[in-house]
Amino acid sequence: MADMLQADLDTLHRLGDTLADHADAIGKIKISVSVVMPDSPLQNVGARIGDAVIGAFGLIGRNIREMADASKAAAKTYEENDRVYADQLARYTRGG
Repeated sequence: MADMLQADLDTLHRLGDTLADHADAIGKIKISVSVVMPDSPLQNVGARIGDAVIGAFGLIGRNIREMADASKAAAKTYEENDRVYADQLARYTRGG
């Protein structure tokens, strides 16, 4: 059962870093929409499409950032718990 509960902390750290890199890359994406048709309904549609795409990328980037933060927090929590349990086991082993 102990094997089932083990976490690969290095993998969690790498996952968090990789996801953070992807979130950063998504945040740097620039969209430009240029429709030059004065007095055409397409002029306004082009601007709205650009805004919608930028909003969608922003949402995706924020969600990936949250996953990165959760992965890093999980690794930190596992590390802290492992340290506490190891200290407690050492105290029990020493008899104090």
